[in-house]
Amino acid sequence: MRSSIQGGHIHVSVASEEDGILCSVADNGPGIADAFKPCVFDEFRQDLATREVSGALGLGLSICLGLVELHGGAITVDDAEPHGAVFSFTIPGPR
Repeated sequence: MRSSIQGGHIHVSVASEEDGILCSVADNGPGIADAFKPCVFDEFRQDLATREVSGALGLGLSICLGLVELHGGAITVDDAEPHGAVFSFTIPGPR
């Protein structure tokens, strides 16, 4: 995977839970502004106030949300410590 931040790191974890799985993807990038978090999963949205235009379309997180919801799950975004972002999603297990 190519990163635009030299020395950047991504950590992926998956855990089995009683009623499904929990997957988290954390990075040590610039993070996501609190004001942008409510719309981070919207189609074609980019936080241009804090980032350079990257040429991306702003569809990736919207697609992730759709896939997770199709499986009956939920996805969230939180701050990572000391900086960065954590995207976590849960998907229910077989019923």
